[in-house]
Amino acid sequence: MRVVLIAALLVCPAAFAQTSLKVSAVAWQGLTADEKANVQQKYVVEVMAPESFGTIIDNQGLDRSTPGSNAGTAMGAAIGSTAYVDRAINHGNYSGKTHVAAMLLGMLVGSALDRPAQSSYQFRYAIRLGNGNVIYQDTYSSTPFRHAVGVCVFTPSIDLAPEQHLCTQTTDTFKNSLGIFNVPTALNAPAGDRLSSPETPPTLQATETASETVSCKLGTLAPVKTSPEKCKLINGAIIND
Repeated sequence: MRVVLIAALLVCPAAFAQTSLKVSAVAWQGLTADEKANVQQKYVVEVMAPESFGTIIDNQGLDRSTPGSNAGTAMGAAIGSTAYVDRAINHGNYSGKTHVAAMLLGMLVGSALDRPAQSSYQFRYAIRLGNGNVIYQDTYSSTPFRHAVGVCVFTPSIDLAPEQHLCTQTTDTFKNSLGIFNVPTALNAPAGDRLSSPETPPTLQATETASETVSCKLGTLAPVKTSPEKCKLINGAIIND
């Protein structure tokens, strides 16, 4: 056996480093071939059939315990006492101590027929399987404790599933729990799905248009720069520079 394990380790050492992973068949079938290969590179995948697990939706319990019985001890004491009394009467040599000893001996022999108390509890679980069907499963236990409603269990053993998310697992939740799949971003999303950022409106630049100016001379005053309209308004003379 050791040689086989060593040979397997030499042939495929990565298999011993991989972690076992349980996944529902429904979630697994929703993956593409490439996604399945990606998961199997990192995990040893165990695909669980829908009927192999389910959620408890109801439970009922019945106490089937039986009380103990010391009838054997009582019967042995009675037989021992009766046998001694009959013998003492016939021989005329009754002794209280011997009478008690006979009763104790009868009790000791009769105790082999005593029955100890037995604790037994029956639980009937209503379980909604991974395929949606509902089944009833009976279990027996020596303790009065049972699984609560809402927990995920394996069937038919009714053992608690370590991966409680197995009963509610979907393809999306399975992929999100692993975190090994690429999530589309705005850069690699289709062009129609991208959110284009609003363009910055062009800055409005105030342009000042230089008004036409002329040299205007009024009387003996020195010429000044002004518009032709103002020059005419003051009866000035436009001088060409």
